[in-house]
Amino acid sequence: MKYTNILKSLLCGVVALSVWSCGDDKEETPIAPITFVSSDPANGAKDVDYNINAIKVTYSEKIHSYSGGTIKIEGGKAKLGNITLAGNSLNIPVSGLESKTTYTLTIPENNIKSDKGQAAEAVTISFTTKEKPNTSGIGHSDVAGMELGCKEIWQEVKVGLNLGNTLESYGAWDSNCTEENQETLWGNPKTTKEMVDAIKAAGFNAMRIPVRWYNHSEEGISLKAARAATTITIKERWLARVKEIVDYCIANDMYVILNTHHDNWYDRINYSGFDEAVVYAKFESLWKQIASYFAEYDQHLIFAGMNEVIFLENDGVYASKDGEFEKGDLKYKENWGEPTKKMYDYLNKMNQVFVDAVRSTGGKNEIRNLVVQSWACDMDKGITGLVIPQDKVEGRLSVEFHYYQPWDFASTGNTRYTWGNADDLKYVDNKFDAVKAKWFDKGYGVVMGEYGACYKYPETGITEEILSSRKLFHEIVLKKAKEHGFPGFYWDNGGKCLDADGNLKSSGGNNGEIFALFDRYNNMKVVDKAALEGIMAGAETAYGE
Repeated sequence: MKYTNILKSLLCGVVALSVWSCGDDKEETPIAPITFVSSDPANGAKDVDYNINAIKVTYSEKIHSYSGGTIKIEGGKAKLGNITLAGNSLNIPVSGLESKTTYTLTIPENNIKSDKGQAAEAVTISFTTKEKPNTSGIGHSDVAGMELGCKEIWQEVKVGLNLGNTLESYGAWDSNCTEENQETLWGNPKTTKEMVDAIKAAGFNAMRIPVRWYNHSEEGISLKAARAATTITIKERWLARVKEIVDYCIANDMYVILNTHHDNWYDRINYSGFDEAVVYAKFESLWKQIASYFAEYDQHLIFAGMNEVIFLENDGVYASKDGEFEKGDLKYKENWGEPTKKMYDYLNKMNQVFVDAVRSTGGKNEIRNLVVQSWACDMDKGITGLVIPQDKVEGRLSVEFHYYQPWDFASTGNTRYTWGNADDLKYVDNKFDAVKAKWFDKGYGVVMGEYGACYKYPETGITEEILSSRKLFHEIVLKKAKEHGFPGFYWDNGGKCLDADGNLKSSGGNNGEIFALFDRYNNMKVVDKAALEGIMAGAETAYGE
């Protein structure tokens, strides 16, 4: 009995010790999930700007990774772009927002993880966009077909083409020059409906139509006459001819940019001496005439005030035998460099005159989308000195720039024939990032009104490497533009640019600048297949993605 009690005591002690020891093994504390802190726009927000291009979601911890494909947005036609991380936040690009629409962003459970392995709970953010300004009460009541604003209109452009060296051509130095043959003096045949049909069939759904107007004015076809005149009165038959080509495009459901281009009485000014008041008044009158003539066209027609405005130095001595403004006849220097304050002031004033002139004509023009230009259509100079004009209607102004960079690759006079290294690609992104931040992110539309690289090759001939570079350049530049939110219009200047074997000549020398995609003399046969393939590959990019 005594030993039995001792044994029982020992056994109980062992059991107790065992139980005590097990209790001392602490279970591992679960890692707490990272939590949602805030969003911009906030959950439940009303009257959110439909022009926003990103949603920001912030968490309690630094984010290490996410499963982007499972993040969704519902509502309207909204799309999400490529998501980026910034500390505790997700930056989620969004495009296609519409007015008076409710959107719901969903981030599933465990989609977001911190660098400690913490996972986030599910997040749902809903917000409603504000209503667009009521345009029906502005001026003329007929605003049907004018619903799209400055950003939305460009979302409809897959890719655009310039009808270059055509309606802006001019040749007063030619003894055979008449007003009637101005359209063909730079080497292109008259534009036909079949040409425009072929451009649409190739994949373009927008056209930029450069037009010189003064050489079809009552004041005479010469630049000297246009400069001396106090008025510019466009002839009815020229307005009708421009309308004919615009209508070819509209019939193909294409968007059209119509501008004033190489009207050198205002865009090649001698800054040391010109009557600003007269120039502004003539420019206002010019645009009132154009806008009034096209006033009933719907949103498929967009007006662009100018082209590449620069100044002349050396006092712009106008001393050529025919009073014209041509190199070889005249000592002058075009200033493509950094403009002075006076030059910036002039450009900004001209942009304001353009906007006010168009709006004053009433009807659909009171809310038509308009495009203003940076200095020389140079993005860097625009970022430095462009002042966006005041407008009586919200969300209908866009800024235009041109892209022929890097110049040693895109131009005729240099010998760089290939493109596409890491620095080239980074350069495009950096430039377009700056443009987007300066204008697009502040609510304005942006349009790359011209871009391209001329066709050229060394004396040894064209190579597959050169052709591959051409294809890549035209694809990537357009792709990057659309990712940043703006469309591109390739510069096609046509012309008689084929050799005896029917191949494109190399740019430079007597051949000039060759940007032709199509042979306008031969049923619009494709003559630069590499560039066209690149353009169409880039055109497939969705905006903001």
